Amino acid sequence: MTERNQDGYQALGWILNHAEQGFFLVVAEEELQKEILSVYREGPVAVYDYREHPGPYSFQGFSAWLAGQEDVQTVFLANLQLAVQTEEDVKRLNFSRDMLARLEKNLIFLTTPYGDDLLATGAYDFYSFLKLRILFSPQPLEDLVQKRLAPPCPTAPTEERWTPEETRRRLRDTDSLLEQAKKAVNQELEALLLQTLDLRERLLGPEHLNLSPIYQDLAQVYTRQARYQEAETLYKRALDIEKKVWGEDHPSTVNCYDNLADLYHKEGKYAQAEQWAKKAASIRARGQGRGNEP
Repeated sequence: MTERNQDGYQALGWILNHAEQGFFLVVAEEELQKEILSVYREGPVAVYDYREHPGPYSFQGFSAWLAGQEDVQTVFLANLQLAVQTEEDVKRLNFSRDMLARLEKNLIFLTTPYGDDLLATGAYDFYSFLKLRILFSPQPLEDLVQKRLAPPCPTAPTEERWTPEETRRRLRDTDSLLEQAKKAVNQELEALLLQTLDLRERLLGPEHLNLSPIYQDLAQVYTRQARYQEAETLYKRALDIEKKVWGEDHPSTVNCYDNLADLYHKEGKYAQAEQWAKKAASIRARGQGRGNEP
């Protein structure tokens, strides 16, 4: 349990000890959600984790599971951001608001900041029922970077021994480079993207989510230059990141399938292009097929 989130844990403790029923929202990155669940999982609560119950939000699926938890008053619904990703998912959540209330339980929804933004702008009915919104602060970025880089090995270059202030400055530099890249073309664009990529990989590691769009932008440059092998490598790196963070069926992951399909088509590898295009189409069709499920 981290000291910076003591207020959040105290609020959760109050809910467990005093609240009789209602909707509560915890905004926390996935790693923090794991930490929260590790603290409370052994108590008088039940945990419904959307990583363990994949697919779009469904009241029927949740209520069927809850039927086996009759003696539990408080339920943590973790990783809600995985189940509410599209407008149709938001509509289903809004539509089920009253049905959720009639369960007469303490329902503690856990979602990421991105998921919270989606709920705040689209799930008005659901949001209006919240009794409390609890924000858990993520680990400061400079601490994350220092954790990745320290302790530096004796032979590490001097530039790898960055202070937190230097780390922040270099991250700002990458934002500036990306702004320049938006106005650049051809070789200048490639150079700016490579410079950004090199710096962010050293700051954040090669598997950070913020690397994925840069991999994809650079892959597009290489595709236009008919450097297909290099483009394929970058697209697949981006795909690995998106799958690891969001899962196989997330729109960002499906977009990576489309990128590979387009690349293979340009390269003349039509069988591989068809394979990736069909995979993307199949996932989209499944999502549309679930769109009317309450």
